[in-house]
Parts: sequence; C-alpha cells; structure tokens
Amino acid sequence: MKRFTLSVLMLLALVVPSVATAEPFFNDEGGTKPWMSADAWGKEDYNGGTINEIGDQLQVTSNGNDDTGGVYYSKWAFNMDSDFSFSVNYYYDHVNAGNLAEVGALMIGVGPTDSDDRDDGIKMMAGNANGGKAYAWDWRMPPMPGQPAEGPEFSTVPRISDSGTFTVSYDAALQKATFASTGGASKIFDLSFIEPDSFVGVAIGGGGEWATFNGSNAYFTNFSVTSGTPVAPPVAPEPISSALFLLGGGVLAARRLKKNTKS
Repeated sequence: MKRFTLSVLMLLALVVPSVATAEPFFNDEGGTKPWMSADAWGKEDYNGGTINEIGDQLQVTSNGNDDTGGVYYSKWAFNMDSDFSFSVNYYYDHVNAGNLAEVGALMIGVGPTDSDDRDDGIKMMAGNANGGKAYAWDWRMPPMPGQPAEGPEFSTVPRISDSGTFTVSYDAALQKATFASTGGASKIFDLSFIEPDSFVGVAIGGGGEWATFNGSNAYFTNFSVTSGTPVAPPVAPEPISSALFLLGGGVLAARRLKKNTKS
C-alpha cells in the first residue's frame, strides 16, 4: 500500500504544474538593472500611512487621517541632456464610502535633484474625488508660456478602469515631458526651466485624505525604465519629500472643496 501511494504521489508531481513565485517589486535581475534594487530607493511614510514592498507589489495604505500615505524616491536620476522614459502599472479601487470628504490617489512624479529646487516637480495621479474616479496632474515650477506656475489640473478624460499604467517620456531636444496613463489622459510639460546637464529623480507613492484603504486597494507593479539610462548624479539627491510629492489626496480634495464652494 505504501508503495502504491508513493507511486501516485510521484505521478502527481509530474502532471501537476508548479506555481511560479512572483519576483519581488525591486528585482535587480543579477545586477543588469541596478536601479531596481531596493538599495537604489529611499522611502518615507507619513501621518500613519505606509508604502511597502509586498511580493511583486508596492502597496499603499491610508488610515483615515488628513494626508496620509507613503512615497518611494529614487537615489538615482536621469540626465536632462538625454531622452528617457519609464512606466509603472497601478491598481486603485478605493471609492468614497458615502462620504465625499474621502479622497485619495496613487501618483508618479519627477523632480530636480538640486537642493535649490526642492519645491519644483510634477506628478500625475489616478484617484477618487466627488464620489467618482479621476485623473489629475499637480506641479510646482517657474511659470512658462502657456503653463501656470502651479497645478492642479484635472483630466477631462474619465477614469473608468481601476487598473492602468503611468508613463513618463522626456524629449531632450524639445525639453518637454509627457505624463500619461492608459485610458487616454495625457499632458505635456515644458521643462526648459531646468538647467542643461541637470538631473531629475523619480517618485512613486500615494495616500489619502480622510480615506481608509489598504494595500489590496492601492498598489503598483512592474516599474520599468523603457529608454535612457539612470545614473548617479554628481551630488547625491535629497529625498523628493516636498509637499508636492507627499501630498496624497490633497489635490483631489481641492477639487472637492472648489466644487462645494461653487454650489
């Protein structure tokens, strides 16, 4: 009987496929992509919210307080003299639980590594506001022709799906960057205010304002540099930790406040 049982188990081992283990979010891939090692990123949690690597995901939590969440920021950077592009997949399904004061978002952004420009930067968000879903951009930079010094701006394209992909593409010849998401939301920014041969770092994160959600509601997967080469800037970048990048749901809350003020 034991011999028969052992034979059956051996047969099952041959016919039952093994379950593949997902690679961690930060997978260095044998050193060929050092910007994907965990040591190549810094992390900040704020006001009781978190962002953590769980398996192949970066999961974001918000605990219901005012502006809670977390952000990962790169310790590497892109040189503005060269084209670059990168992307990350996201999932965000939190909706207002009968309370329009609840807002939140996931975001991707870039900002100069020069400590003199810590308040400058751009981010794109996918989140919830006014009982629905929205795309938005926020930025702080010197005013440019046709481009105000500050955001936010909300996309006229409705956010229908909970999942999508953020992409950021920079054209060095034009000194312009496109921030977009699957679903059709896209905006071009003039970055000519950044000095040639300067560097920009990357931030990914999210959070909420009076919203409560966990990592199953808000997470990133598959960060990828699709063109260009991340480098170590001459001066180690400071954390991208200005109010712009730590802002979880505040921009979307501003939309709600503006709407309520008008009504």
